[in-house]
Amino acid sequence: EHPEVSFPMLAHTGRATALVRLNREAEAEAALKQILERARGTNRIDYEADLLARLGILEAQANRTQTAIGHLEEAVALARRTQVYRTVATAALQLAKLYAVAGDKERARTSAVEALDAIRSVGDRFAMPEHLSVLAGIESQAGHLQRAHVLYEEATGRRIDIGRFYS
Repeated sequence: EHPEVSFPMLAHTGRATALVRLNREAEAEAALKQILERARGTNRIDYEADLLARLGILEAQANRTQTAIGHLEEAVALARRTQVYRTVATAALQLAKLYAVAGDKERARTSAVEALDAIRSVGDRFAMPEHLSVLAGIESQAGHLQRAHVLYEEATGRRIDIGRFYS
């Protein structure tokens, strides 16, 4: 049996997305947790990472920061292990935002750099400006205004080599 047929990931995550948009977050969370258990039971680590990222984002929206961070950190680790870099980018970007709000500048920066590296590795030019802007904001808050300026310039579409700052 084909794994996608026995495990219709898109159907389940689509249902959870619809529930969120209907302001039925508790139902969405329950649906995601149910399918997460199924992913774990079938050893679909890639799906598990994606579902943990979605749960983390949902928890962050509900201001359950510590739970969100736990889900997102686990999502990043699993996605990194399975080389699902889009999920790494999504989860790490959300982590960066949460850490920045919490005042943890170092973790915020580390997560933002990881998110940017991951989104670059998948070549998603449409998501790149958001990733660059989040890192620029973190750099600005840390007082690294030149780095922030370079990142904002790149986010606006001007190609600037930021490799001198991040290696």
